[in-house]
Amino acid sequence: MTRRRLLDLLPAVALVLVLIGLGVYVAVSGVGGSHGPTTAPLPSGGVLSSAPSTPVAPSSPTAPTTSSLAPPSLPTCLAPTTVKVLTFNIHGGRHPNDTLDLPRVESEIKASGADIVLLQEVHDGMYVTHFVDEPAVLSKALGMYAAFGINLVNPEPGGRPDGKFGTLILSHYPIESYTNTLLPHPMGQQRGLMQAIVSVDGVRLDVWNTHLENGSPDARLEQIKAVKTLIAKAEGDAAGNEAHAMIFGGDLNASATGPVARVARSIAHDTWRQIGSGPGYTVPEWAPRNRIDYLFHNSWLKPLAMQVLPSGVSDHRSVWAEYALYSKAGCASGS
Repeated sequence: MTRRRLLDLLPAVALVLVLIGLGVYVAVSGVGGSHGPTTAPLPSGGVLSSAPSTPVAPSSPTAPTTSSLAPPSLPTCLAPTTVKVLTFNIHGGRHPNDTLDLPRVESEIKASGADIVLLQEVHDGMYVTHFVDEPAVLSKALGMYAAFGINLVNPEPGGRPDGKFGTLILSHYPIESYTNTLLPHPMGQQRGLMQAIVSVDGVRLDVWNTHLENGSPDARLEQIKAVKTLIAKAEGDAAGNEAHAMIFGGDLNASATGPVARVARSIAHDTWRQIGSGPGYTVPEWAPRNRIDYLFHNSWLKPLAMQVLPSGVSDHRSVWAEYALYSKAGCASGS
């Protein structure tokens, strides 16, 4: 081919080379194509740094990780636990003729089916009850936890220097701790207020047991006012709310219409007034004509049933109640 012929073909060759280069550029850069940029896909769950502030739902659902799950939503008021309570002045386990009959006390408590028992006039090492350790005997016979609040320690005939007299709390549920506080006694015997902290299926229940002065109305009134102060201090939170479930009971030695009972009703709800039938008389056992034995409860509990039970050993009848115990205050009133 002549030199002149080659020179004539150069423009065509140059055009072909330009077209080939343009095609390569289009293929590499994607200009004019129907697809977006060839950016690598984000990992599952990843976000772009320029993502909008409003969350965008993923195009396909993915299982959340454990750490992203919210705590389970619990109902406001859980199902309650049924608790049966008995208060009983056992007169040292003696019949009115002073013969000791502790097995009869055991059988009456067992027959009641009570889960928690408040006892008054309990003896340990006293001459009149043959030096028997009544808290230990009753606890073992009934298979219950025991907390003994000692109000009197007196020298006893027969060489015993430490005869004890007081109140006892028995419980099928564990007793976590207890205290006994001596009350003012301007006259008569020393009396006390006992508190046991009981764990009922994980719910704290404060059980208060007392036995007030029998010989002086003024002394009783002073004692119940002291009881109110002690319970309010233990049971209220910083805002004055009911911090714990609470049952208060015992032998107040006061009628239901007098000033002592009125103060007691300012501490907690009078269970008999809410659900009891009739006057609720408890003394004297053989022909009752006065109500002096009580059970009270706060808003953690709802009373379900209540009875006065006869006794074949004591000079008092016992008072039995069944409650629904809730996991927080106020649930009982809304149930």
